[in-house]
Amino acid sequence: MTSPASHRGRRDNGLDSDTYAPVADVDPRLSDHLLDVLGLRDIAAYVEPTNAPVTADRLFVAADQTAPARQVLAELAAELGIEVSANRHHEPPPRPDPLAGIDTDTEFAAIVAGMSDLGRPLLDWTAVTTPADDQPGPTVDEVEHFVPPPPPPIPRPALGTAIAVLVTLAGIAVIAFGYPLGLPADLPLPLGAVLVLAGAALLALRLRPEPRDDSDDDGAVV
Repeated sequence: MTSPASHRGRRDNGLDSDTYAPVADVDPRLSDHLLDVLGLRDIAAYVEPTNAPVTADRLFVAADQTAPARQVLAELAAELGIEVSANRHHEPPPRPDPLAGIDTDTEFAAIVAGMSDLGRPLLDWTAVTTPADDQPGPTVDEVEHFVPPPPPPIPRPALGTAIAVLVTLAGIAVIAFGYPLGLPADLPLPLGAVLVLAGAALLALRLRPEPRDDSDDDGAVV
């Protein structure tokens, strides 16, 4: 068994016991002297600080020597002319048995008997009837779905627009690949620029002016 003195805050008189019991709370200034006296009487004891509001050391002695320990306390108090208060450390009262007075076998049998209803559904759907005047709602298959119309076909570009685009692409190709294709070094750039400008001009010519609304009089007529 580990000696109580090995625990921080505890002091013992060097004697060991298998079990200890609290006897009293004592003044810390008397603890060491009290341990020495109990040691001379062959009473295993130790003290440790308490968490009580009043500073005190709680005295523990061998469980089978509590009566001699209390006698030592009384003698020491008489020598010093002090009063020894009753032990302030009380074991909590035993809790009442919650099953006292209950026939556990009968209660268990009642619980087991009630478990037979656990498999019963909360609602008997076979007993539910639909009123004659109530018509069932439409099913999913009967609900009409909106199907969007197919998208219009992509319009074909006009011939003039196609030619303008091809001329512009040809100009870009000449600028990028004219020299590798064998054209003179000073020809691809100006030739390509001319083709790109020509294609841009053709595209500009293809732009149609917005139709004029005859109802728009652009303001008051003077």
